[in-house]
Amino acid sequence: MLSPGSAIPAEQTAMVAVREYALIAARNRWVIVGAITLSLTLAWGYYLLATKYFQSQTMIVAEERGGINTVINAGAEAGDRFEQRLFLIQRQIINRDFMDEIAKEFNLFPSGLTEEEQRTALIEIMNMARVERVKMDPAVALSPQSLVEGFVVSFMHEDPATAMQVTARIADKFIHENNLGA
Repeated sequence: MLSPGSAIPAEQTAMVAVREYALIAARNRWVIVGAITLSLTLAWGYYLLATKYFQSQTMIVAEERGGINTVINAGAEAGDRFEQRLFLIQRQIINRDFMDEIAKEFNLFPSGLTEEEQRTALIEIMNMARVERVKMDPAVALSPQSLVEGFVVSFMHEDPATAMQVTARIADKFIHENNLGA
């Protein structure tokens, strides 16, 4: 008998080891089959019961007079300035007043909520919205050459049409408030 710390004897070949593992699996086949069956059943149940969410995105590019090429070829210093602007844009969009108007416009609040419940629901709605910097090529690491001076606004909802409409409204409202369309 081998002690726990000893190595496999030289006469034990790979074929013998595979045979031993096959015998162990055969002795415990019901445990293995039961674990696989339970896992598949739980996964299928989760798939059927879990809420499905859809995400809609729209990209807003901050172009300068020179067009998109000057935006793409901007240096690292311009990227740092845009990072500061992006932070302010995120704060402007994911804001109680901004998102409250949109939530009321699209009836995102369940009916019959108290004031406190409506605040909690608004926080959940704000968590479903995202504002992120645009990357030209996702395969490239974050560098000034792979970034565009633009951002992506996204919103997640159970209904794909609502997700799309809310995302479009967020972008329209941001553009209108900042006179970017002029």
